[in-house]
Amino acid sequence: SLTWRVSRTHHRAITDPLTSLYNYGFLRERLAMELERAHLTGDPVALAMFDLDHFKSYNDTQGHQEGNRVLQKVGELLRQTGRRGDVLARYGGEEFVALLYGATASDGWRFAEAFRSAVATQGFPGESAQPLGRITVSSGVATFPLDAQDDIALIKAADARLYRAKDSGRNGTVGPEIADRKALEFFTGYLIEKSLSVDNVFVFLLIFTAFHVAPEFQRRVLIYGV
Repeated sequence: SLTWRVSRTHHRAITDPLTSLYNYGFLRERLAMELERAHLTGDPVALAMFDLDHFKSYNDTQGHQEGNRVLQKVGELLRQTGRRGDVLARYGGEEFVALLYGATASDGWRFAEAFRSAVATQGFPGESAQPLGRITVSSGVATFPLDAQDDIALIKAADARLYRAKDSGRNGTVGPEIADRKALEFFTGYLIEKSLSVDNVFVFLLIFTAFHVAPEFQRRVLIYGV
């Protein structure tokens, strides 16, 4: 029927043909829509970005056909990790994205870690030749409204944390709390080195302001300590 053909055409237009996940265009469209909704409702939104580590090396040693099979399996693992209603997409190449409406920073970090662990323990043909000895992913997580107020800024924040995970040795996740803690540890170490007291709440507030530390993490530090 005409309705079925139109539906099929629409599905093809928004789907990545290799992994059957949503494609980049649909992700960007939905991200803008979900953030608009979140601005009205006050709900949080988490965005997790993933990149397969040393994937070019795998393609070079195992061939692109085997590499495509890895991408398909990784897409399957992402669907298995996802919740009902999550928007899971292939961002391009060996990059994947999960748009998690209603997810806090902690929720986003747990999701990213669950997926990272699933990939690391899956087992792929020829992965022993990889620099890390197996197929792994690095991930970065950013959230609305703590990290960004619009779709472009949220993508940039998640992407920046993804590359921090890469720079930290790969096969890891960097999320808002980890980023805040590292900044806080750095600044606290500087104050101690300069023989300044860090027991004063005012000093902590200066640290939080300087490093744009997330409010939920501020409360934990002020109540329980670093």
